Amino acid sequence: MRHSGGISCRLSTDYEGRCGECHAFLGDGDLFCRYCGTKAGGGKNEPHEDVEQCGYGPPPVERRHVCRKCGYSWSSWSMTDNERYCPKCGGNAHTANTDDADNDITGGRKMSVKVYIDGQEGTTGLKILERFEGRSDIEIVKISEELRKDPAERARLINSADYVFLCLPDDASREAVSFIDKDNDHVRIIDASTAHRTNPDWAYGFPELSAAHREKIMSSNRVAVPGCYASGFNSIVYPLVANGIIPADYPVFAYATSGYSGAGKKAIAIYEGSEKPEEFNSPRQYALSQAHKHLPEMQAVSGLTFKPMFNPMVCDYFSGMVVSVPLQTRTLPKAYTPEEIHAMYAEHYKGAKLVEVMPLMSADEQKSFFLASNTLSGQNKLQVFVFGSDEQILLCARLDNLGKGASGAAVQCLNIMMGIDETTGLV
Repeated sequence: MRHSGGISCRLSTDYEGRCGECHAFLGDGDLFCRYCGTKAGGGKNEPHEDVEQCGYGPPPVERRHVCRKCGYSWSSWSMTDNERYCPKCGGNAHTANTDDADNDITGGRKMSVKVYIDGQEGTTGLKILERFEGRSDIEIVKISEELRKDPAERARLINSADYVFLCLPDDASREAVSFIDKDNDHVRIIDASTAHRTNPDWAYGFPELSAAHREKIMSSNRVAVPGCYASGFNSIVYPLVANGIIPADYPVFAYATSGYSGAGKKAIAIYEGSEKPEEFNSPRQYALSQAHKHLPEMQAVSGLTFKPMFNPMVCDYFSGMVVSVPLQTRTLPKAYTPEEIHAMYAEHYKGAKLVEVMPLMSADEQKSFFLASNTLSGQNKLQVFVFGSDEQILLCARLDNLGKGASGAAVQCLNIMMGIDETTGLV
C-alpha cells in the first residue's frame, strides 16, 4: 500500500499489483517485474514493510528502455536506473536518458551494443564489418589474432557480447552455440551458416516472408540467416504455397546463376588467379547429384512436401545472382495469368523495404529485355520478376549473394532485433 506525507512504516500483506519477490509495484499488463525480473505471480510472497522514501536527492530523469531479447521499449521517470528487466518477456534491458544525444536506444539517438563476429576474417564477416562503418550504435568486440581459434577466448567474447554473428562452417557454428553459458539469457546469436536454418527453435532471418517471420526475428535470441540461393527461391515459392497458387506437393524445379564469390576462398583464388582454367570462363553447372546444401531449407521454409529439383550455375563474375522458377500453367490447380501472379506478389511484399516487385513488362518489352545476374552487386535488396504468357510463366528473383543473400540479411536481422530501422547501414 502506498503512503504519502511524513515518515511512515507499516507491515503489508497486500500483494495485489506487487512483485512477490522484491515487492515493487507492477505496471498494468506487466508479465514480469521490471526491477528483479520475477514472473508476475511468482516469488516468495513474504510480508514486507512499506517505508516512505525521503524526497531528497536528484530530480527524476526520463529514461528509455529497450529489451535485448524481444525488442519491446518503454520509458519511465526515476532517480536511478533500476528498471533492468522487460515487463513483457523478462529479458535484460538497455537503459538510457532520453536527453542524452549519445545514448538513445530507439533509433533517434544512439546507445552502442557490443557485437562480436566469430569468423570475422571470412567473406561474410568482412562484409558485415563494412556495413557497420560509420555506425556509432555498434561497438565491435574483436579477438586477438593469436587467440582467434582459442575456444576459451571465443567463449569469453561470445558471453560478453550483446549480439554475436557466426560466420563459420556448420560444425564450428554449433560449437560456438555450445559455448554460451546456461544462465546467459541476454546474448543473441545471428548464424550465417547452414547449421540452424531448419531448426524450428531458431527464427528464419527473412522478415519479408510473413508477419510471423518478422515477429519471431524480433523476439528470438537465435536467428539463422538464409542461404543466398534459398533467399531467391523462397522469395518466389513461399508466396506461391502460402497463397494457394501451387499445392505443397507441386513438383518445383529451379535454376540459378551466381557469381563466383559464393563458391568459397579457394574458388575465388582460382577465378582471380593468373592460371585460371579455360572452363572457368563459362557458366559451370554443379550440385548435379541434387544434394545442394540449401535444398533442406528451400523445402522446409517454402512449405513444400517434396524436395525441389535445383540446378545452380557458377559464372565468371564476382557477385550477384538470379534464381528462376518456371511454371506450366496447365499443371496448376487453377489457370493463372502473369497479371494475377504479379498482383499476388505485389500484395504479398507490400510495404517491404528491401524486397521490390518489379513492374510487369509487355510481350514486346520482354522480347528485347535481358535479365543480368550482377545488377544488384553490392546492394542489399531483392527484386522479384514475373515474365511469360498465360501458358508459361517464369518467376525470377535477383539479389546479391553477398548482400540480401548473406551479410546484408544478417545486418537487417540485427537491426530488427535492436528495434531500429531495418535498413540502417544498408541503404
